[in-house]
Amino acid sequence: MSFYKSNIWTNKMNNSKTIFSSIITVILLAFIFTGTTLASGGSCDLTGMRTFTQGGWGSKGNSTPGGIRDAHFDAVFPAYAEMGGIKTAGSGSSS
Repeated sequence: MSFYKSNIWTNKMNNSKTIFSSIITVILLAFIFTGTTLASGGSCDLTGMRTFTQGGWGSKGNSTPGGIRDAHFDAVFPAYAEMGGIKTAGSGSSS
């Protein structure tokens, strides 16, 4: 494959990824602005909501993010926490 053809292929793949990301973003924004929940069995009060980095969230339970995670995991994920689509990972506890 020549450089020109491979460059066209790369551009098409990048465009596909951009389009896919844009579609996902629009869907998520639609859920947010319409108040739709994905798989929640109850209500979720967002008062005082915080965000943490992956490093902070994965920290030990004696740190602020780790302590919050451990203290409220069962309330947020009463049965099981599952992440992913085709390939999934999950947990029934914060440890």
